Amino acid sequence: GVFPAIDARHIPQALSDFGFGLETQHPIARRILDDSGLPVTYFNIGASFMDNLLKPASYSLGKRTFAWPNRKVPYIDPREIGEAAARILLSDNARHIHQLHTLNNGADHLYQHEVIEIMRDVLQVDIAYDPSREALQAIFAPAVAAGAVPTAMPDYLWEFFRYEDANDVAWVLNQFLENILGRKPNTLRSWVREHGKVLLKNLIGQT
Repeated sequence: GVFPAIDARHIPQALSDFGFGLETQHPIARRILDDSGLPVTYFNIGASFMDNLLKPASYSLGKRTFAWPNRKVPYIDPREIGEAAARILLSDNARHIHQLHTLNNGADHLYQHEVIEIMRDVLQVDIAYDPSREALQAIFAPAVAAGAVPTAMPDYLWEFFRYEDANDVAWVLNQFLENILGRKPNTLRSWVREHGKVLLKNLIGQT
């Protein structure tokens, strides 16, 4: 979920009107699961998936430009979410039942422009950055025209990122993931290094 503790009445109308977005799904699911009486442990991913940086839609091929709204969020390698979930499922520690654990890598709490700086440094390539609403619209224009995503998707995402930005004090780095894994979680810098070939291909068509 996104800010799962927030009162649903404080979710901007523009987001609520879109339907079942990230900010509205968690409270609905949690009510159903809580009412079931099942032994549930909740993972709130209080972070952005590092893998989101692999999506070619965020790049302008040939222009070495990354286009995505600027906001400050923690980061997490989604592979480590899966490992943490497996460790909880296999654990005999019943204290995890009925808890809500917020996961991030405990190290990276970054604005998007800081992420681009890491990519520039690791990949050793100049990357322009366009955080404008117009750039976001342009990214989704082909998918909208093809009917692959709702027409309202670009506007919804813009409002969603502004919602994240307005509540960024709720994103707090913690050591829960490190404690469950028994090691330091992957950092964004090491993740960029690991996926450098794909990132370069998205940016400049390099194989």
